[in-house]
Amino acid sequence: MPPVKKATVSNPQKDAIDQTVIYSDKNLYFEGYGHIDKGFSVIKKENLDMFLQSKAVREVSAVELAKYYGKDKWKYFVFHPIH
Repeated sequence: MPPVKKATVSNPQKDAIDQTVIYSDKNLYFEGYGHIDKGFSVIKKENLDMFLQSKAVREVSAVELAKYYGKDKWKYFVFHPIH
């Protein structure tokens, strides 16, 4: 009988701390990182500096997400506010 694998559970709050939201004015490709489409994208914070090197990309605040998606819809994004 094969050994039983234990399921791992990710911590959504820890994942939220490691992510942020950006907005891109156009579709872009970054060598070694992949592509982002025009609009809002959730990315890892460790990649933020690399994406912000493009003039077409900017970081997004929670207020801007709330305005765009409505008060109830923006909370579905995994987002950690900037301090």
